[in-house]
Amino acid sequence: MAQDDQTLRIGAYDLRLPPEHNLPTILQKHPQYDRLYWDIIGALLAENDLADTCQLIDIGANVGDSAAHFRRHATGPVWAIEAHPDYFTYLQANTAGMGDVTCTQALVAPPALAAKVSLDIHDGTGSTRLDGTGPFQGQTLSPAKLMAGARTPCMIKSDTDGFDGRIISALIPKMQATGTWPAIVTFEGPRLDQVENNEPARHHAALTALMQRGYTLQILTNTGLPVAYLGANTQALDWHMRSHRASVQAGVPAAHYFDYICIAPGLNTRTLTFAPDGPIRL
Repeated sequence: MAQDDQTLRIGAYDLRLPPEHNLPTILQKHPQYDRLYWDIIGALLAENDLADTCQLIDIGANVGDSAAHFRRHATGPVWAIEAHPDYFTYLQANTAGMGDVTCTQALVAPPALAAKVSLDIHDGTGSTRLDGTGPFQGQTLSPAKLMAGARTPCMIKSDTDGFDGRIISALIPKMQATGTWPAIVTFEGPRLDQVENNEPARHHAALTALMQRGYTLQILTNTGLPVAYLGANTQALDWHMRSHRASVQAGVPAAHYFDYICIAPGLNTRTLTFAPDGPIRL
């Protein structure tokens, strides 16, 4: 940690960030960034009486900003997982006063890919890549071990800047094997530079598998604007994926990436209708 660290307040917490971290700059341009996203999740937790019991499994926890947003709405336990050693130092410091938080320094990756993955740092954040400068040398956490540590109820958030489709796809069979189906699964879609490779297909497959299980889907832009609530309509998901690729190829993408919030079957989802008298108002 450095003397010229930045400070960012989220909820009741003043977080320290590295001097080069871009989150304050993003929030200046897009004040709704992450806020509506977490307000939706918080309203879903409250609507289903999960705020006091739901465990957050935070894959790619960075400096603890997601944990701070979670704490705006919930008191349940947090398992914060971050691979980069510098960010992990900030994560531990920032979450020290957030109650039941367990921090693990590890890279979540399927065993077959763990030796091929590297971490890149750009614009003050980390990304997981298969074409990096070398294999990751630190501790790894397999999908099986992650699901073994999941409590019931739980929610899984994955933000690894490019690797999330692979992570969620690898977690789904483990969810099936353990019988632990999270109340909420949320992750980032492919970045613009991934649209022309096979990564969108991995995200598409993960979302389709969850929706076929009965999960419903809310889509937001990376800057926090709501796009659509698709329910469990996989044909609408197909259209969304094709539309995004076409807009990228035309040079007019609607977003740099999309955030996906998947809600387990059986949960109340009135929050996602954005009703005039509902908990979320736009």
